[in-house]
Amino acid sequence: MSPLAARRRAPVLLAGADANRRAVLRAEFGAKLSRRTTFLQADDVSEVLERAPSSRMVILAGRLDDADADATMRLLGARHPRLPVICVEEPMPVAAGGRG
Repeated sequence: MSPLAARRRAPVLLAGADANRRAVLRAEFGAKLSRRTTFLQADDVSEVLERAPSSRMVILAGRLDDADADATMRLLGARHPRLPVICVEEPMPVAAGGRG
């Protein structure tokens, strides 16, 4: 299997202290991504750092138990500069296309 194919099959890492927020994001991203997409979850920095290298992307659902989202993004950027990381701290306003 090529490295690109392996990366596409790698799980998406959902990280954040709020389990309910992670569940909402999992449902929303799960509806948009391939049905074969698998998700891992983490609620603290050590879990994120452990799981990030084997993930195809990291979605930060706000702060973690032991760090804010900005600090976690900077840390991941420094350790894994080619890993896509997005931060979804708050729901998008309805006017911007979100559900509120």
